[in-house]
Amino acid sequence: MSASQPSTGLSIDLSVLSRETAEALQTFAAFLGKGGGAAEAFRSFADFIEEGAERGGPEAFADFEVGLHKRLMGLGRAVIGKHAEGRDENVGPVRRDGRVFYRSTEATSKIIHTLFGPVTFFRSLYRSPGSPSFSPVDESLGLFDKYLTGPAARSALMLLCHCTPTDGAGILERLGGMNPSSSCLKRLLTKAGDRWNEKERTARDAIREAETVPEEAASCTVSLDGVMVPLRPDGDREACWREASCGTVSFHDADGNRLSESCADAGSRQGNVEGATRRRGRPCPESAARPAAGRCRRRCAR
Repeated sequence: MSASQPSTGLSIDLSVLSRETAEALQTFAAFLGKGGGAAEAFRSFADFIEEGAERGGPEAFADFEVGLHKRLMGLGRAVIGKHAEGRDENVGPVRRDGRVFYRSTEATSKIIHTLFGPVTFFRSLYRSPGSPSFSPVDESLGLFDKYLTGPAARSALMLLCHCTPTDGAGILERLGGMNPSSSCLKRLLTKAGDRWNEKERTARDAIREAETVPEEAASCTVSLDGVMVPLRPDGDREACWREASCGTVSFHDADGNRLSESCADAGSRQGNVEGATRRRGRPCPESAARPAAGRCRRRCAR
């Protein structure tokens, strides 16, 4: 079957795909519209599918898989950019904090980091003499630290629970989606830690309320251990080694089979106890190795 979308000027042979997939791609092409980076991304994707239809050995298939993933990420960035630009309502003057802000005559570019990678789009800025400008579009995206989308920030933080920012940046680059630098990930850790400190008391209560004891539990085991971890410089404090305490609470049934396991680590910081909770696994002392990033909390499914 040959499918095309005349309204966009894009044509692609989708005979290797199902009818439903071909129709979905036609609709997708119509959404991207004529010209611009979005249409170019789709044209690159279309050409790649036609060229990649040829059969080959394992290496050819691997190249096709990597190339398809790369172009799909490009399509995702194009769609995210068009969607962000579509949130610009192009309204008139806006009153805020007793001042009147007027919409700029020319749109200004903005780069955000998403699950698909960096996305550049254009939106309106509102300015008032003597006051910082702002963008309603930026505010509507829920950006973390003014550049990371919520899903991208949460995914990066989950990865950073298991590795350093340097290793995390390398892993994300290898995966082929978002590619923040290690310095960006370090700032993310610091800001996430500051945000946690603001909500720590209520968040601790929420974590405790979410804890459950298996109905068939007949016994409970509590164990404690410690490990020395390096701490990077923080303010007036030089780099040093500190002990991080690790605790595990396990529930067992009448036959001694382990039903669930909760692990927590604690490091000393200004006399306060830091903890992190997760399900079934080894203690996680790496979070205590990053006190400058704030207190780490994480949970993993059993």
